[in-house]
Amino acid sequence: GTTGATTDWNTASNWSPAVVPTATIDATIPSSGITNYPVVASGTNATVKNLINNSTVTNSIIINTGGKLTVSGSYTAVSGAKIKVGQ
Repeated sequence: GTTGATTDWNTASNWSPAVVPTATIDATIPSSGITNYPVVASGTNATVKNLINNSTVTNSIIINTGGKLTVSGSYTAVSGAKIKVGQ
């Protein structure tokens, strides 16, 4: 899951364990306990194996204009989970 140290998707310390998600590594956004939610910045091509979004916080995942997030497996989300695209 994410620790939310910063908002940068590609910062290893934002994730637990401290590894940036890849096409072979899952990522989980927790339902609570973090301040900063992941942002895929413009010019970033982020990839994750399976993405689980347990947060109903508005914009718990943000993909900025020019950024790209590829989920190579599945995306699972709780009711009310949101991804903002094009900020």
